[in-house]
Amino acid sequence: MFSTVQKLYIVIFSLLLFSGCAPVKQATVEQKNHEFIIRYPGAKKSDIFSRVLRYALANFQSYKTVVDIADPEQGIIIARGTLRDVPQLRGMLMKTDIGFAVTVDIQDGNARFRYHSLTVFNRAGEELVAPDYEVIHEAAQNNFVKLTNDISKSVSGR
Repeated sequence: MFSTVQKLYIVIFSLLLFSGCAPVKQATVEQKNHEFIIRYPGAKKSDIFSRVLRYALANFQSYKTVVDIADPEQGIIIARGTLRDVPQLRGMLMKTDIGFAVTVDIQDGNARFRYHSLTVFNRAGEELVAPDYEVIHEAAQNNFVKLTNDISKSVSGR
């Protein structure tokens, strides 16, 4: 009746057709929490502050201003960045960018990174409605783990 190749095409077409029909869930409060505390034993607040700020200025790309607040006395940095080419939905080939803000609270020996204010941008850099879908927060979380590790290595000099 159908050849093996034809059956394969039918399966692939069915998967593509129905993958877009899966319900999209709203993110839970826990999934929206993108917070990391990193310890820097023996490091001074001023050193951590200057290294995090230097990293943000050198590496963050944003559709808006990169650094909103940098207060060395309070040990607070609020910066904006963009995660490039993040799949918006599982199984889709279309990719989008996710803009974010990060608040870094710094003390002697540690820093808390809180990523928030996620915004979805299309490839032309136009802001789209910022959906609170769990798939977007899951994709962002995976990227925030890597980003925080990269910043930590830079601060530690590794």
